[in-house]
Amino acid sequence: MMSTMWNSLSTLPSYSRSLEEVLLIFRPTSETFEGMAAELERFAWLDLVAKLQELFPSLRTITLGVGYYVSNNEDFVPYLAALRRVPGLRQLEEKGTVLLHMIPWRTCGLVRPLFKY
Repeated sequence: MMSTMWNSLSTLPSYSRSLEEVLLIFRPTSETFEGMAAELERFAWLDLVAKLQELFPSLRTITLGVGYYVSNNEDFVPYLAALRRVPGLRQLEEKGTVLLHMIPWRTCGLVRPLFKY
């Protein structure tokens, strides 16, 4: 899936290289809340940020969104905590380079426009 994303982004026209903001939404695939938090913590976030900055030199803000299901009473706090444990990611958040958003979904694939931090 990541290679497909990189291929798609690399084929954008040259004027898109001036892109200043990007939002990427992720959803862990593990079957338990603990597994999903661990999956987020293991992901190569700093590599992702570096590749995006290389691909889009004007990029100022990268928003990393993580979807969670409010209909299942899913708690987003462990996911946010897992992201902030990733070495270096918290520092990028403090600089404003990376924004972390938890995105509540009522059902699969439907995003509510409200963000929670």
